Amino acid sequence: MIYALIVTVVLAFKVVWDYIAKTNGRIISHSRSALIDVSVYVFSAGLLFYPDVMNIAGAVVLACGYRWIAFDILFNLANKDKWDHYGTSSKLDLLMTKAGKYHLLIKAVPIAIGLTLCLV
Repeated sequence: MIYALIVTVVLAFKVVWDYIAKTNGRIISHSRSALIDVSVYVFSAGLLFYPDVMNIAGAVVLACGYRWIAFDILFNLANKDKWDHYGTSSKLDLLMTKAGKYHLLIKAVPIAIGLTLCLV
């Protein structure tokens, strides 16, 4: 429960931070933003779940999958785009655009892996 709260607070902070940066004309590096988030997820999962390595790995992968889906939806809605809008500059965005209606299945993979690791 504490871990879910940490992940949600970090997500909310990053959505607001990136929205403010975009509205002020700054170029946003979502990759760098995600790397910082993942570092927080790893550190907090390590503190909360040590020594259970599978639970740490599962929690981090699950949090990454959740962040990927939730951040994209919230950031797009905040910027008045469609919830499933993707950019054109990132290779990952281009892949998700090509995936069409199956883009959520691709994003669900980390969630499925994270749940599996937590339940093992």
